[in-house]
Amino acid sequence: MKKAIRILLGVVIAIVGVILTFLGIFSLGPLPLPAFSTGVYWAIIAGVSGIICGLIFLFPLSNKLIYFTSTLLIILNIIALISEFMLNYHPFSILYIAEILLGVLQSSTSFIENRQ
Repeated sequence: MKKAIRILLGVVIAIVGVILTFLGIFSLGPLPLPAFSTGVYWAIIAGVSGIICGLIFLFPLSNKLIYFTSTLLIILNIIALISEFMLNYHPFSILYIAEILLGVLQSSTSFIENRQ
């Protein structure tokens, strides 16, 4: 049961990261972006961190690495979410919130498995 939850959670985090990365890349478009659209670059960074975090959770090496990557995932998504709200540009807000919640779930799941 624990392994199934770990696989499911890792795959979901990686899929949300892939979706966020592709949406960020495709929203770049062929033209250069104006200076106020840095939220797109944060979307790409947060998506790639989600992919890396999901893959590390699928193939666990150590719990410290899982804690570090999930913390990094949460921090990068919070920065991206704040930058979107500051720019009044909200296309990826739901995906950021989903990745933040998945990062919290990932670290708490790993903590519970480590305690048992």
